[in-house]
Amino acid sequence: SSAASDVYKRQGELGLAEAAQVADGADAAALTDTMTVSTGGAADDAQVAAQLSALPAITFATRSTRLTRASRPVIAAAAALLRAHPAVSVQVEGHTDASGIAESNLTLSQERADAVRKALREAGVPSDQLSAQGYGSTRPIAEGSGDLVDALNRRVVLVATAG
Repeated sequence: SSAASDVYKRQGELGLAEAAQVADGADAAALTDTMTVSTGGAADDAQVAAQLSALPAITFATRSTRLTRASRPVIAAAAALLRAHPAVSVQVEGHTDASGIAESNLTLSQERADAVRKALREAGVPSDQLSAQGYGSTRPIAEGSGDLVDALNRRVVLVATAG
């Protein structure tokens, strides 16, 4: 679908946080149209991991665990992929930027990871296929300071593992 392609292209140009806003117009069907289903095994795990990492960012209201409207189609697309691949487990990893108190960031990152895990469960992914872990600001993907760096580091990542 062109909406999903536009999102992926923009994700590379803008970074994860901004790409989620572009995804606001994309629906779950548009996102899942670009996914494929294979027959299983290690290659399947790698394929699912690649498809999960290609999804737009999952975003939240500022200083909140409330998912943004733009995240709904991303959750739906991830859930569809995971339901189609029950042998693949996912760890939902929550991350924050370095601003604020480290302990508060760790708590927020865990609560956001838990919120995504709950949303995936509500979308039909079995709970035994999901785990959640918050890392606070301990695993940044961008170094330095500023709004863009902070936006890139505030993220939730779906990491596929063999079930």
